[in-house]
Amino acid sequence: MRSSSKRKVILALSIVAGFLLITSITAAYLQSRLLSVHACVCFARSYFWIPAVAALGMIVGSVAYYLMAEPLASRNCEKALCLLPENEALIMKLVLEKPLTQAAIVKATNLSRLQTHRVLKKLLEKQLVEKVENKKTFVVKASKLAREIFRS
Repeated sequence: MRSSSKRKVILALSIVAGFLLITSITAAYLQSRLLSVHACVCFARSYFWIPAVAALGMIVGSVAYYLMAEPLASRNCEKALCLLPENEALIMKLVLEKPLTQAAIVKATNLSRLQTHRVLKKLLEKQLVEKVENKKTFVVKASKLAREIFRS
């Protein structure tokens, strides 16, 4: 797990823990006020606060889920790329980031032109990439299917 992913998980857990701490302190305070002799009518109707605390809990839970969802999605992408052979996965990572020409893929991967051509041909057969004509050259980009499978 990357350090930025770890930080987001720690932040999400800290938010949830802080919410639980504040809620428990508030509940203890309200209970002590209700049990004391000086309880007034406003504290006796503390059950009106239950929906507000529940709504706050939903908000805190949503924020925690949002912060943790991104690392989970990137892990799923890595797992899906593991299903491809090594060279295909390497090229798919590049093409998912941005459309590239075959020459740019050769430079970025240090594969030969022939290897790159063969891998791209396999990816085209699997419908994971598309070749789009750009002036005199072709640009290789991830297909719609690939973007759905490898959401990152």
